[in-house]
Amino acid sequence: MGEDRHIRSPRLAFVAALLLSASLGTIHAFSVLIEPLESSYQANRGAVSFIYSLALVSLTVAVLLSHRVFERCSPAAIILTVAGGVSFGLLTAGMGDTLFSAILGYGLIFGFANGLGYALALQLAGHAYPDRRGIFMGAVTAIYALGALLQAQFLQTFLDAFGLGGAFYAWAISLVLFIIMAAAAARKSAIGLSKEPAKSRVAAKPLAKAHLAWLWTGYFTGCTAGLMAIGHAAALVSAAGGSAALAALGIVIISLGNGVAGLLAGYGADRFSLRLLMATLPVISIVGLLALAVVDDPAAAIVALGVVGFAYGAIISIYPVAASRFFGLAAGAKAYGIIFTAWGVAGMVGPLMAGHFYDSSGSYALALYLAAGIAVLSSLAIVFMPKVNPT
Repeated sequence: MGEDRHIRSPRLAFVAALLLSASLGTIHAFSVLIEPLESSYQANRGAVSFIYSLALVSLTVAVLLSHRVFERCSPAAIILTVAGGVSFGLLTAGMGDTLFSAILGYGLIFGFANGLGYALALQLAGHAYPDRRGIFMGAVTAIYALGALLQAQFLQTFLDAFGLGGAFYAWAISLVLFIIMAAAAARKSAIGLSKEPAKSRVAAKPLAKAHLAWLWTGYFTGCTAGLMAIGHAAALVSAAGGSAALAALGIVIISLGNGVAGLLAGYGADRFSLRLLMATLPVISIVGLLALAVVDDPAAAIVALGVVGFAYGAIISIYPVAASRFFGLAAGAKAYGIIFTAWGVAGMVGPLMAGHFYDSSGSYALALYLAAGIAVLSSLAIVFMPKVNPT
């Protein structure tokens, strides 16, 4: 009886968010596909990296527009739409015999469906537990990262057994099953996202455009390094002399660091200064990037990837919480959509930058040094941002 009328079962809403997020986070297992795509389509590293970068841009556009969909459709209907987009995108990527089919299916269709579902998962968690949104929204970003960890192993198995096309088909089938379960849980929870939850302590309030600009800059520069490393994780380990098995382990470690950080950052966001956390996390990323640039041992490279993944996972967990604190949950969806465009730009810049420098020099070192320099700007953006007092 005490529950908000829009949320009859917070637990089911949260289960739906976790199932959806875990399924969609598999998009970040892309680096397993880099070498098979190069071999199948006789493409260079930069061209293949464009597929992943375009998927992140498509994902970003979906997050930016998602608040309009949330106002008009039920969560279950949106999730079923996401299931259709995910399956169609991956099947399109698998059925074609040119690089264009992967660009269209994975980069555009799968990426857009992924973004719509990820934004919904965050909102489901925030509306389910508005007084503890840090830990619950953090859990959504954490499980998103862990989805890539699990899928990296499955993808390698699919590739070995069925080849590139068969791997895409198997991927589509496995994701749709989980997403349909998420739709069922969301429907039974009977939630709605169009209004602020009654339990929320945060009243919607305007935030100066200057603050949005600083937050956008901090998010862009903080995410660039992480997305570059995630998009080339397996290749970075291979470049350090690692085997195919160690390269797959690199994805596992960076995803594990990402996921653990999401939980810890969500917990910290409910208890410590958001501004302090957002300014400190990029420094951790810098340490991992510089280590990746100088080591030539695959085991050391895997550890460094874990450090970068940890910093990235914490950053992407903190910013949606900050948006909801500054704006309130309902308006925060729109605000985060604007800030999240920085993630899309970072997704285009980071992986493409790494691919370009690798093609031109045969090494990732220059890209890693540049990414470390960019990460410095993330800390500075938060340090110099005008004072803001989240509720």
